[in-house]
Amino acid sequence: QLHTGILYNCDLVQKCPNYLRKKALKVISGKVALAARFDCYRKNINDTSEGYRLRELLEKKIEKWLEPAKAKTKKALPIPEEKKKSRRGGKRARKFKERFAMTELRKQQNKMNMSITEGEYGDSAMGTEGDLTANVLNNTRSNYDTGKLR
Repeated sequence: QLHTGILYNCDLVQKCPNYLRKKALKVISGKVALAARFDCYRKNINDTSEGYRLRELLEKKIEKWLEPAKAKTKKALPIPEEKKKSRRGGKRARKFKERFAMTELRKQQNKMNMSITEGEYGDSAMGTEGDLTANVLNNTRSNYDTGKLR
């Protein structure tokens, strides 16, 4: 084991299985730091009760880790309440759809008038309004629709 240090040889760590040794080492190192502070600031030199208390606490913690996990019990589902379920859609969804729905005015604007003499695809905007070419195009188109070609 590389980079384990002195605490790795402690009997508390060595008693642990391999998969718990790093976890135990971290907890023990924290408690050792606390014990060093207790030793530094205690008034009675022979008082070792705090160190023994920390060791017992560590032993209990490690024993708890070794216990098998408790099996989870399945809880029965509660009895469903007899109330009206909210459905998808409904009043709120209808109002939302109405806000973005196609209005009658929009539908009329989208309809294209085919029988007017303005010309094909904006010829009037290009300055050919009243030109013979626009009339010829309209005439050929109407003849094509009726099935009479020249």
